[in-house]
Amino acid sequence: VLEDCIYQRFRIHIDRHSWPIAAMPDLYRMRLCLVDSRENILKISRNFADLIGISAPPPKNEIVLELKKQWEKSTITFPDLEGLPQRIPLKTAHNTLSGFAFPALVVEKKGAVALRLLTDEEESRKKTSKGLVALYLSNFQKIKSLKKDFSVAQSQWPLYEGLANYEQFNADLFNFIMEEIFAARHGTVPDKSFFEKKLGEVKAQGLYNAGKPIFDAVIAVLETRRETLNCIAKYEGMTKTGLTPENFKEFRSQAYKIMPPDFLNQYDLQKIVKSRRYLKALCIRIERAHSSPGRDAVKATLIVPHEDRLAQCEEKLSHLSGQNLFEKKIPVEEYRKMLEEYKLSIFAQELKTAFPISAKRLDAKWQEIKRIIF
Repeated sequence: VLEDCIYQRFRIHIDRHSWPIAAMPDLYRMRLCLVDSRENILKISRNFADLIGISAPPPKNEIVLELKKQWEKSTITFPDLEGLPQRIPLKTAHNTLSGFAFPALVVEKKGAVALRLLTDEEESRKKTSKGLVALYLSNFQKIKSLKKDFSVAQSQWPLYEGLANYEQFNADLFNFIMEEIFAARHGTVPDKSFFEKKLGEVKAQGLYNAGKPIFDAVIAVLETRRETLNCIAKYEGMTKTGLTPENFKEFRSQAYKIMPPDFLNQYDLQKIVKSRRYLKALCIRIERAHSSPGRDAVKATLIVPHEDRLAQCEEKLSHLSGQNLFEKKIPVEEYRKMLEEYKLSIFAQELKTAFPISAKRLDAKWQEIKRIIF
């Protein structure tokens, strides 16, 4: 609270690790009491670690196993979604909360969709996305012919070069289109009424008609990506240019950040559509950098601190787990989007940003992220 107050009043951020907490007198430390269900005090300490291990709860695995017997089903249909919670509390015999289990719709080996309980929320969401698609598609026919309609031909390999092989890319592409059609990308289990409504809407429209605009949007961004990579190769192949090999390495790195190889598993349709603008902005930057390398170098220094911050976030998130990980990723993704718009405002102003952006706004978002993640 003091940290936030100082920042709001003086715009000075004091890193929480800089506070001399170890040297604080006990007078300023929280007095902690561990009590049982009858309010009897078991132990008192100013150090939370001293309270650990007084009365160990039953192992979480045992609690999960009991809940699995109650909730899991080897085959599930959409009527079974009625009343299914997004998460189930894991409680000990003393009614103490020890965590949560997350119902997930999992595609089994034989293609059936099963209801399973997982303790990792992110894993639950990923599996549920694919499980929901399988559950919806079980109500449609001629899926194989639809997969052919929504695939990139082998002769068009330049579009997916460096992303995946032919089979994997088209499998990811089809799954992406279906997740977008059925609003399954976020991996939350819908209730029965939402499932029935969405199923009715798609049946009325037709799977092909619902998926064609999504397919076209992906193809469009793949074509823009190819044009961007060709642009890099064009200037790199010139004998007379003021750009260095490091410059071209950086340009390819920027293209990779805009569209990573697994973008179909990471992005939603809105983000894919926006990626086209960022790729076009990169092309404009390269053309201008060829004419004025020094000016580009000066502009590039403006984005380095923000990219370093984003790298710190990704490193921190890679070591985190648990039910709050999904929520913690949200502000980081917002920061990533803001940074791409900031790059656009620096290198390709004529494309215009989607919203007002500045270094000051990025700094404010960074302070928010630090309080949440670090």
